[in-house]
Amino acid sequence: MTIDQVGFDKAMQEQRRRARQAWKGSGEETIEAIYKRIVQDGVRVTFVGYDRLSHSSTVLRLICDSTLCDCANEGEDVEIIVSETPFYGESGGQVGDAGTMSGKGFTVSVTDTQKVLPELIVHRGRVVSGTIRTGVTACLEVIESRRRATACNHTATHILHAVLRQRLGNHVKQAGSLVASDRLRFDFTHFAPLTAEELDVIEQEVNRHIQANTLLSIQELDHEEAIKKGAIALFGEKYGERVRVVSIPSLSMELCGGTHCRATGEIGFFKILSEGAVAAGVRRIEAITGAAACCFVQEQSRTLARLADMFKTEPAGLVEKTARLLAEHKNLEKEVERLKAKIRTHEAAVLLDKARDIAGVKVLCTRVQEHDPKSLRSWGDKIRDRMGSGIIVFGSTGPASASLLVMVTKDLTGRFSARKIIDRIAPLVNGKGGGRDDLAQAGGSGVDGLDAALKHAQQVIAEMATQA
Repeated sequence: MTIDQVGFDKAMQEQRRRARQAWKGSGEETIEAIYKRIVQDGVRVTFVGYDRLSHSSTVLRLICDSTLCDCANEGEDVEIIVSETPFYGESGGQVGDAGTMSGKGFTVSVTDTQKVLPELIVHRGRVVSGTIRTGVTACLEVIESRRRATACNHTATHILHAVLRQRLGNHVKQAGSLVASDRLRFDFTHFAPLTAEELDVIEQEVNRHIQANTLLSIQELDHEEAIKKGAIALFGEKYGERVRVVSIPSLSMELCGGTHCRATGEIGFFKILSEGAVAAGVRRIEAITGAAACCFVQEQSRTLARLADMFKTEPAGLVEKTARLLAEHKNLEKEVERLKAKIRTHEAAVLLDKARDIAGVKVLCTRVQEHDPKSLRSWGDKIRDRMGSGIIVFGSTGPASASLLVMVTKDLTGRFSARKIIDRIAPLVNGKGGGRDDLAQAGGSGVDGLDAALKHAQQVIAEMATQA
């Protein structure tokens, strides 16, 4: 026999090549390497979307399936890099823009935009029609309603930050945020939960600044100069020598690269949805603005109206009506418990009539309705207290299981052991038990064997009586 070593090595090398081509890695690592390579090739993307929502630009790079490509066809997912874009790439807590990208013979639906590196903004979407190629000119159109709603939420976040510092103290620092078109989320450092009264005041203050319709001031300054003027910089953020300063006169000044409305009045209305802890010393407020806030309030009003109709009162009288009904419910529960106790007393007397004498010992061995171990034990305690001296063996069944309880009064534990009795009868219900000489319980799946277990318990007690 001979071995074709050269042929084997050649085939193995080809297989390794195919494996490398097919392997996508962890995805994120592969993509990040591509982005770095694109930047190393000198590609830079300029954001021009602060004052416009549409712009024409040249397609510089296309990425399909984590690989650079020259074109993408209809139905394919693609990442697009252009020289200039009005699309805001997700960063600083603000989500990326969405919209369309079109040109001669193609249309792309852009669903997300990411700032993957400081120099690189990537548009992610799907080719709706035609074929997009590198080198072509594309018209980029941002969805205006989404951008404006996001910008309003971003400005509202700055107002909220300032109001929190005014009301709670300068120890309040931003610890994270999310600015989307439908909501905003703001994390901040604070040592205690906010009361309902504090949240009401904060909400009112934010809305007062919105109603003032103050024009925003946005300028680029040297980083050092901006800090000297009192601009707030976020801890952990990296800033260049030139920074963008977003100011709401007499209220707020922050370093921020995000998009904002022109005046606070464009926000319309601010509504806090929730406040809670996210980490030690960090609180979170979630809120909505504008049309979303109006829809929320309208839905709340409709809910109150429906409840008021159900309770046959006005919305303003719901609290009093509900309090009255809760008080009535509590009284009814007490009455039910009183009647149950009365019924149990009667049932206890009936059960005690079933007790029989075995070797001079009173023994009550019967089925009961209580099934769960706690209720069964509680019922046994009541019967034992009324019995005075004797042995109780209770059995009950549930949908797919049987329960057993054995109780021996203290004066009889020298002659009878509840634990030994349960060990003898538990196998008849396919179960196991355990306990003490005065109290033992067992459970098993053999529902059909319960009556046999109860009958056998009497035999076991009789045997113990003769052995004592």
